Amino acid sequence: MDVDFELLADFLAVTKEGTTIAAARARRISQPALSARIARLEKAVGATLFERGAGGMRLTEAGQRFEPFVRQALTALERGAQVARDGGTLRVGVVDDELAVVRQVVQQLPAPVQVLRLGEPEQERLLRSGDLDLAIAGPQVAPGLPREVLSREKLSLAVPAAHPLAGQDQVTVAQTADEVHYLPREEFAPSWVALVRDLFADAGINPGTYAVQSDSSLNPLRWVAAGECVAISLASTPAPAGVAVVPLVTPRRFEWVAIARSGSELMAVSSKIRV
Repeated sequence: MDVDFELLADFLAVTKEGTTIAAARARRISQPALSARIARLEKAVGATLFERGAGGMRLTEAGQRFEPFVRQALTALERGAQVARDGGTLRVGVVDDELAVVRQVVQQLPAPVQVLRLGEPEQERLLRSGDLDLAIAGPQVAPGLPREVLSREKLSLAVPAAHPLAGQDQVTVAQTADEVHYLPREEFAPSWVALVRDLFADAGINPGTYAVQSDSSLNPLRWVAAGECVAISLASTPAPAGVAVVPLVTPRRFEWVAIARSGSELMAVSSKIRV
């Protein structure tokens, strides 16, 4: 078929905008030129793709069947251009590459991989702009983009080794009501902060929070070891010297999600990951 990238982009523009006038404006060409290009695409495909009416342009049944293939084709072209530019390096955003689940996931990705430490809002921005291929993050990142749930991890409480709760087999959130809790910046890790605040709400408590924040998972545990705070943590987080990690009694879990920039080929990668 005599079909090029521009014709496919025109098709999606009309599908989105609903009129050739609005689509032409979005594509920065004249309305007659865009209409001619749509006609050329329909001739190449051999089917009428749009119904023309007073209310604008609407996909025919043939157009509806054609649309997902157009999106797949453009995604493949975009991915191909990226591979040509950077040799196929998979750009992966993570909040912290020291976390056990993150390390486990990255080890299963096809090389070469570039791991970028980014807050969740920055991961979302780069995913949507196409400057990041995959994010390993919490559920609040980039709603609407393709995603695969990797695991739902249990939670623990990190306390100083000499703390009265350190010797217990398990602990409830309500038992920490009088403690000073560490929380990261909400602008950096909104998924985690939302989960911890939900835990507090479930227990009916409003504890104090530590005044210092870090974008690392290691610094908070140093402050816990120093007796300055406690911290709800992931069950996989190892306890450094001076810290005891006690299982937390709660049905809530932290949901680890792989979020793809776009395209089924990226989700095919993440769907094979085992945590």
